[in-house]
Amino acid sequence: MADAETMADAETPRPRKRAVEWLLEGESVRTNRHLARFAAAPYLPRLLADPALSALLSRSSRSLRKEIIEAYGMLEQVEATLRGAAPAAIVDLCCGSGFLSLALANEFPAAAVLMFDLDTRIRVRHDASHPNLRFEVADIMADGFGARLGALLREAGGQRGGGPCVAVGMHLCGALSPRAISLFAAEPALDSLLLAPCCLDKRFDAALKATARQLGRDAFECKVDQLREALEALPRVEVRVARDASFRTNRSAAEGGDGCKNAMIVGQRRAASGPDAPLCCLVCESE
Repeated sequence: MADAETMADAETPRPRKRAVEWLLEGESVRTNRHLARFAAAPYLPRLLADPALSALLSRSSRSLRKEIIEAYGMLEQVEATLRGAAPAAIVDLCCGSGFLSLALANEFPAAAVLMFDLDTRIRVRHDASHPNLRFEVADIMADGFGARLGALLREAGGQRGGGPCVAVGMHLCGALSPRAISLFAAEPALDSLLLAPCCLDKRFDAALKATARQLGRDAFECKVDQLREALEALPRVEVRVARDASFRTNRSAAEGGDGCKNAMIVGQRRAASGPDAPLCCLVCESE
């Protein structure tokens, strides 16, 4: 007959593994550099134990894997853009569930990470457990958003040492990416803008798609060119396009796609060099 302790153990339901636990036990954390970085992050045990993050880390394995890869791919480009400078603020435009903001807040704990999204259904809980995270429901297309963003950036710069300020936009479809560029152009406190475009909006990009068909080009690549040229048209802004083969977002065969929307477009301001130039400008011009 089994003893009481054995019977009690048998009757106690074991906690179900979340998607993140299955992911960490899988092979992909050894073969994908972004997943490997997440698995080796010194702050990972704290994230796993945080009840506020449980829903975020319990999403379907495929969805979670994609979010982690894209978040750490963008993080890699933010680091390449900063070149060792400590940011005062990072702005996540249309942040969605906020996994990218979560990664940025933990990798740059001295920076203010500002999250904005219009969707009131999004339940971002991890801002409460990260003192440098701030989430606001906001429409980045609204006329007053630029003024609000500027005020928050100046507040962050004053409180956190006046380092560079960076804006990121993951999957800003349709008019959102051009809007991000106009916000960057109008706000001098922003030193850099990083965009990872995604779907083309038929309401906004119909003409671009038609032109791509006429030219026999991929519509997504035409979108990348359009955004790159818009940034290049800004005064004293250097632009580069980075590619990350780890990104795997399907494109339809009708678009002539290869199944990988992996472009990140980076615009970075140049400034006059000299003893009074800001730290971010000295770092940018040192190479």
